[in-house]
Amino acid sequence: MTYLSQLSEGANKLTFVRKQEYIHFNFGQIINNRLKQKNCTILEIGPGLGEFVAYCNERGASSIDIIDSEKTVLDFVSAKYNIRNPILSKDVDSIESKLGNYNIIVMTQVLEHIPKKNHLTYLQILYTHLKKDGVILITVPNIGNPLAIFERYYDYTHETAFTEHSLLQLTDFAQLNKANVRVQAFKIPTYNAINIVRTIFQFFLHGLFKIIFIINGGVYPKILTTNITLIIEKNGK
Repeated sequence: MTYLSQLSEGANKLTFVRKQEYIHFNFGQIINNRLKQKNCTILEIGPGLGEFVAYCNERGASSIDIIDSEKTVLDFVSAKYNIRNPILSKDVDSIESKLGNYNIIVMTQVLEHIPKKNHLTYLQILYTHLKKDGVILITVPNIGNPLAIFERYYDYTHETAFTEHSLLQLTDFAQLNKANVRVQAFKIPTYNAINIVRTIFQFFLHGLFKIIFIINGGVYPKILTTNITLIIEKNGK
């Protein structure tokens, strides 16, 4: 079974739209104005079925480079959407010469698949290719949520998981010059009644987790969503 067939399993028009709703709800305020810029350039590592690429195309952006280790994924996304360069690679250091400079760089549930020893180099290379006032968005499983342990071990290819603290440590170790860094919860979009109800129940569930953490003592996470996003902006001043 190819990775593309794994991605396509259970995927349909509705799941595609839902993923785009997550993009808009969590990142719209960060990227929409950048997408409107003339000659906005974008790099996505691990484009999946093209949800983020389609989101960018719908807002007029087509100078998009995509990287994936599976040629079938690159061929699928390239055939359906407007992109600039499909790049076949398992890493970024071996193809750095092919990279341009970008306003937006996105990795959604990719970093946890990369060996930990390569994280610093990976992040430093991406930041080098980020334009001034550009942004990097890296979404990963949040092991700070006790239930995320399933997501950590569900996929055999997962190398690790993260908390908001470990993501901030990673950027600190990478010594990114003029970087504004923060970690953001990856939230359920409240665009329909079902998701509103889910959000309410999630609020109480996370409250219970916090009480348990406090009783247990020691450090505890501030963000408890199943996934979290590392946001790195390059200061243009």
